[in-house]
Amino acid sequence: MLRKLELKDELATKADIREVRVEIAQVKAELKAEIYNVRAELRKLEGYVKIMIVLLLIAIALYSPVFVELVKGVLKP
Repeated sequence: MLRKLELKDELATKADIREVRVEIAQVKAELKAEIYNVRAELRKLEGYVKIMIVLLLIAIALYSPVFVELVKGVLKP
């Protein structure tokens, strides 16, 4: 009788372990999907930052006296 109870406990434990493994696999899949989404967002942000840097450099160049003189020199024949 005691052995039967031990076997039942052991089976319950194995079933619990299987359930936990399934839960872990689900959490892993969700985490991978979330990481993929975060990486995609980071790529987008990197693109936006690069565009902003280029625009900033253009703005600095346009307001620079050296740039103005360069344009005047190019436009005058």
